[in-house]
Amino acid sequence: MKSRFRLSLLKMTIFQKLLIGIIALLMLNTIIAFVGIISINEFEKTAYIMVEESQEQSAFQKLKLNVQQLLMPANDYLVHGNKVEKYNFEQLLTVVKAQIIECRELIGHEHEHVALNDFEKSLTVAEVLALEILKLESPIGNPEGAIMMEEMDAVTNEAIKSIDEMLMVASLEMTEYINTNQATNIQATRVIIFVGLFIALCLVVGGFFYVKEITKPIKHLAQTAQKISSGDLSAKADVKTRTRDEIDDYAKSFNNMIGVLEKTTVSRDYFNNILNRMVDTLIITEANGKIAIVNQATLDLLDYTEEEIIGQSIDKILSRESGEEILNSSNTYINVEEESVQNIFNTYYSKSGKAIPVSFSRSIMHDNENKISGMICIAFNNTESLHEEQPSNGENSVNEARYIKAVGEIPLTKRE
Repeated sequence: MKSRFRLSLLKMTIFQKLLIGIIALLMLNTIIAFVGIISINEFEKTAYIMVEESQEQSAFQKLKLNVQQLLMPANDYLVHGNKVEKYNFEQLLTVVKAQIIECRELIGHEHEHVALNDFEKSLTVAEVLALEILKLESPIGNPEGAIMMEEMDAVTNEAIKSIDEMLMVASLEMTEYINTNQATNIQATRVIIFVGLFIALCLVVGGFFYVKEITKPIKHLAQTAQKISSGDLSAKADVKTRTRDEIDDYAKSFNNMIGVLEKTTVSRDYFNNILNRMVDTLIITEANGKIAIVNQATLDLLDYTEEEIIGQSIDKILSRESGEEILNSSNTYINVEEESVQNIFNTYYSKSGKAIPVSFSRSIMHDNENKISGMICIAFNNTESLHEEQPSNGENSVNEARYIKAVGEIPLTKRE
């Protein structure tokens, strides 16, 4: 089962493999984004709670301070007996009660509500004692007032202890939220770093091996193509690939193509061997009349080298400025209205300018669009045939035509 799964993976196309890689990278990036979003949400949530806890702590601190100040009017009244202290006490008591309402709105735990209720009970007792002290007619040095003041201090201290407990709980909760934020931050950072390194590792390692699996066969194919272009049709693309994808199919098709070409294509050496074994001269020109190919018989007849004659105009061999009459009498070689002419009398000119009579044949070549692409010229030397017998009368002149091979009418008059 495992081998079948691996085999199916190897047979996937390049498109499928790249698609799977892209999907895998998108999934990993989605994990990073998901972890980041969760972390941000946790930070936002804890930050909101920490703001609430901070407000709660601030409210409790103010309440504690005002409760401590709440003792001052009654104590001062026992010292100097000024009635204005009653007004001061009522003002401070109003502020304390308003802050109790504010704290009750901010707290969210049940134990905090219980502690705040105990604080209110203690505050009620302190309020009653303070009002009794402020009602004394002779507060200065009053022993009863001093006893109530001591009792009021004890009750207020109990109330302040309740506030300290709530502050301690709020501080612990704040510390807990800070630790939670730090743990979330560390965990998210680790996950992001791990996934990022995993993505980088996959891109480096997987990309290197996969690109190598693609470029290595292409390099072998390029080398094989270079050998084929140099004429070595026996070369084969030695492509070893484990991908079994389009590259593998392309290598097999490439080798099949080479085999077909080897069977159906004549190599350049074989072609040159055929040309050089021809007794007749062969000249192949381009559409503009420039000589492209000649065989050895042509070079031997005209005393040219291949480098000297290739690229020259065909007119250099068939005509010269001093030989316009030859051009006129043998105009058939440039008359493209006739697809081919065979075995007509013509004259070649050697490198030294020597006129060489030849029996000349020519055929026009066309490309796939039926445009003239060049011309094939074949000729053999007629010198020996013309000197075998000398014409002495008209009859012999007519018989001379038997040395000129022609298809159809001979292109010479009886008198000629």
